[in-house]
Amino acid sequence: MRDLEGCKLKPMAALELDSGLLMAEWALCDRVVEYLAQVAGQMHEDAARYSNFLSLIVNELVELAFKTSSREGTVKFEVHKDAEDLRISVSYLCREDDCQNIVRLVRQTSAEKLRPQAASTIPEDELRLVRLAKLFHVELSAHAAAADWITIASSLKWRGEFP
Repeated sequence: MRDLEGCKLKPMAALELDSGLLMAEWALCDRVVEYLAQVAGQMHEDAARYSNFLSLIVNELVELAFKTSSREGTVKFEVHKDAEDLRISVSYLCREDDCQNIVRLVRQTSAEKLRPQAASTIPEDELRLVRLAKLFHVELSAHAAAADWITIASSLKWRGEFP
């Protein structure tokens, strides 16, 4: 999967919400998941099935943002795609220690299998995202643009078989 910097992925959709609003209204999370999954899957040859599949990963991204974002600032969701790849990302302010832990977890688990003893020390929300990503062959990436600003991206193939 290519990095967004200098790649051919094109913007498909973006949604930016006040973090306090997102955290105050749990039902809004479901609407965000449905919207992003439908937008991302709309041009797929099996749009309903692909959108349903995407909603599992998007739900974990939205839930993680809901639980770890600061009440200040914004939460930004973006969908990028090209003929082969699809990337859904979320960026937001979070506590510095949460930011570091998420980045570390994604980097460790993207390169290796998740060991059972390591899994017991990972918060359940992050663990669910990592397990789903491994199960569905979704590439996760995370980076901190600042000590308290994180971007988490899920990248997957646009065409071909999916679980």
